[in-house]
Amino acid sequence: MQDTLKGAVVALLTLVGAFAFFWRQRDRRDPLRWHFLLWFPLILFLYALGSMAWSHTYLAGVEAVRWFLAGLLFWLGLNTLSRERVGLLAWGIHLGAVGAGVWAALQFWFDLNLFAQGPNPGSTFVNRNFFAEFVACTIPFGALLLARARSMKQVGLLAVTNGFVLVALMMTGTRSALATMWFNVLVLLPAAGWWLRGQLALGAWTPGQRLLAGGLLLATVGGLGAIPAGNPKLLAEQRGGHALERAFTRTGSIGLGDESLGFRFLFLRETAAMVRANPVAGVGAGAWEVAVPLTQDLKVGIENHGYAHNEFVQLLAEYGLAGAAALFVLLAGVLRAVWMTATDRRTDALAEAPIRVTALASLGALAVTSALGFPWHMGSTLAMGALCLAVIAASDARLGGRPSRVGASVLVWRASYGQLMALVTLVGSLLAVYVSVQAAQAEWRLVRAARLGQLVSGSGDADHPKWNETKASMLSALREGVALAPNYRVLIQPPVEQLTRWRDWKNAAWGWEALSAARPYALPPMLGAARARAMSGEPAKAQAWIDKVRKTRPDSPAWMGIAVVMAAQARDDLRAVELATEAIGKGLDDFAMLNAAFEAAWRASRHDAAQVFMEKRMDAYPSTRQAGLILLGNMFTTGTRQPQRALTYFKAAMAISAPAERASLLPRIPPVYWADLGFPNGAPGAGVR
Repeated sequence: MQDTLKGAVVALLTLVGAFAFFWRQRDRRDPLRWHFLLWFPLILFLYALGSMAWSHTYLAGVEAVRWFLAGLLFWLGLNTLSRERVGLLAWGIHLGAVGAGVWAALQFWFDLNLFAQGPNPGSTFVNRNFFAEFVACTIPFGALLLARARSMKQVGLLAVTNGFVLVALMMTGTRSALATMWFNVLVLLPAAGWWLRGQLALGAWTPGQRLLAGGLLLATVGGLGAIPAGNPKLLAEQRGGHALERAFTRTGSIGLGDESLGFRFLFLRETAAMVRANPVAGVGAGAWEVAVPLTQDLKVGIENHGYAHNEFVQLLAEYGLAGAAALFVLLAGVLRAVWMTATDRRTDALAEAPIRVTALASLGALAVTSALGFPWHMGSTLAMGALCLAVIAASDARLGGRPSRVGASVLVWRASYGQLMALVTLVGSLLAVYVSVQAAQAEWRLVRAARLGQLVSGSGDADHPKWNETKASMLSALREGVALAPNYRVLIQPPVEQLTRWRDWKNAAWGWEALSAARPYALPPMLGAARARAMSGEPAKAQAWIDKVRKTRPDSPAWMGIAVVMAAQARDDLRAVELATEAIGKGLDDFAMLNAAFEAAWRASRHDAAQVFMEKRMDAYPSTRQAGLILLGNMFTTGTRQPQRALTYFKAAMAISAPAERASLLPRIPPVYWADLGFPNGAPGAGVR
């Protein structure tokens, strides 16, 4: 998948770069640079390592690797980024944004579709929000290059490419990213350019250069932004037919009543409950998605997601006091950088100011998107954040002065340190290659399983023997993928749901149990396992899962649906009716439960209760109304017969059926009622029956 690939590239190249650096420093004895801000990733790395012992081991290990790589990239930048090299870094970032923007534009204008994705235009990211968050962080670097351009050719080229990047961001309609774009483009960057015009080439531009820059920038945004979208999925959203309209419409829709923002507030409330329950140690690094089922509001529910959509609050929930300490370090270091940039009037400081403002503006964009998303968990944006911190820290070191407790200082170094770290990063590079290959193999198998499952279910004839080989291939790919990546909930769950739809209860039970092992407090896997075990004739195992649901969330009525099915299977009909009545009173409307309760009530001659269950099923699942009415009619033809009541239901079923299909319903209705339904001779062509 695209973002796994990006994460692998960031990890591998960071480690390879570190190996090259340490190899060159293998005989060094002079001190290297250190900075107060490095404590931010270091605290989180150490906590994540420790939480592997008591929290979710795999997820905590992922977090430890993430913060180690972020800290390593930050430290490498601190020790290698000169003022001149920041310009090269800016070119790399800007060209990356342009390249990703081209892909997004092709999706927006021509519906480019080379691989599976979420909401378009996602460019080379899975989701358009991820792309937008990355691009929002790159805008200040493109602006720096434009402000430094001297020749007419450079000014013209950079005006066009900067305008194109803005249009690409507008195409996404991602509101947090758009908000940062408007603030940077309309307020912060123009103000900074005016303030620092003496340190930038734009201060010496000729009137022709200024006209060229402004004209081409506006023409690019206005011209490309007005090209109509050609992607039917985007047009169906009705959020704007071109990039400019989409940007203005989506920005104007920001408000407290917005549904998406409402979800964010819900996540925030559930995460706040998690913080209150675990204020000191947190729930463990990366364990938000594991712990959130314990604090979610069952009446409202929460998106089946792995992130709180607010990096700061999620950090507090997972890391406790360690997260608070890390955030304090980050806030203190960034605020100091802002103060020093704004107040230091020394010549060297003014020369450094443009790159410091650029890095701070990019960090500001990252902060805004982090309050409504999870860009710290994405390889590209995490690397951007680490590099921006490195730009500021390296600038602090170049400005000199005495070592500061909240600024730059020195790190004692010995030749043995460089040699050891060269070995560590070499081994890390080889390990990164191995892990990347394993990830690719796991994702290939799991995605293949999901696609095969969709193919079979999409046929509308999943029970036909012609699909047996495809189902076997799907199951084989799923089992192999789970063996490689047992915690990959997002890709494992879809094929398991397909197994459940096919009523392949044995394999569905295995799949749900594997998911529950990865997310032990999540109710859907436990309920899925209970249902599958019940349907496969294993009541003891099903009851064990029901007991686990009740222990995990005593306030949840979800277990009752499975209990009704089990009671009906055991022919304990009165118990099934009693449980189903209680479950409906608590708002449960599970299809399998209502079906089993209806059958149990019918067998127990509890016709009024059966009628309630079936009417509830028909209301909750309207597509089953015709079949439900026929079942109710047949129920009143048995036991204490009520023929007029039965006829009423049969007529109602006919009334909601198309005329051409009414005759086909007759085999499901006793012949004695056919004449009253308008078929005295039975089905056409069948004669009197």
